[in-house]
Amino acid sequence: MSRYWAAPVILMLLLVGCSGTSGGTYVWIGVPVKPTTLTNENLVTIEAHATSPEGIAMVEIWVSGSLVDTILSPAGEESLAEYQSGFSPTGPGEYVIQALATGSNGIASEPDTTTVTISEAVSAAAEPQPVEEAAQEPTPTNTPTLVPEEISPVINFWAEPAEIQAGGCTTIYWEVSNVSKVEFGDREQQFSGSYQDCMCETQTYPMIITYLDGSRGTFRVTINVSGVCATDTPTPPPPDTTGPSDPTTLKPINGRESKFGGKQ
Repeated sequence: MSRYWAAPVILMLLLVGCSGTSGGTYVWIGVPVKPTTLTNENLVTIEAHATSPEGIAMVEIWVSGSLVDTILSPAGEESLAEYQSGFSPTGPGEYVIQALATGSNGIASEPDTTTVTISEAVSAAAEPQPVEEAAQEPTPTNTPTLVPEEISPVINFWAEPAEIQAGGCTTIYWEVSNVSKVEFGDREQQFSGSYQDCMCETQTYPMIITYLDGSRGTFRVTINVSGVCATDTPTPPPPDTTGPSDPTTLKPINGRESKFGGKQ
């Protein structure tokens, strides 16, 4: 990852320095850094970086018009965040990769785009084939579909507070637009809503989004709980109801018998 770091950072500084505006959100793809041809790859690794003055709320990775991954609050330092993802090509052809970021201030970036061409592997043991004179049909490729900026989904999913003491309560909020359906708590919800819960241990709540193209994505928010909930007062043990033992007959030395009851 380190060999790709310097160029994106310089690019980010140039973007921020030249724009002359505040509150902007920027994203760029570090890997692959330019149009690349790969041979028989089962998994293509994508590394994206994003920056916004108040931090990054979400990064989306699109491949040829389909959303393949979403990360909420990606890791990073201060206003700069980074995220690694990947996808499995369905066959040879050209794939258009896009990264789209949304800042914590709600400002979305312009998508950054690169392409990857997947070619078939050449077997070292295969015999060379004669070249035919007739023209050969071209290898079919996937037609890239760019993400339309005007219908890009907007998804905000958070909790206030996100950290509570055991037994405390929090409220989960969501605000969504440019999608076809929102599911939370195993049922369909309005595009804007909230849910309150009280808990004794850390819990994660999922929200499922159905996009306009029919694809689905899952978003999660985790409520961190510290401490433990107070337990009920322990039940005291039952009283001892065992009666005294039977009298025991003792024979003293003088031959007279005496009986002593109870415990000796």
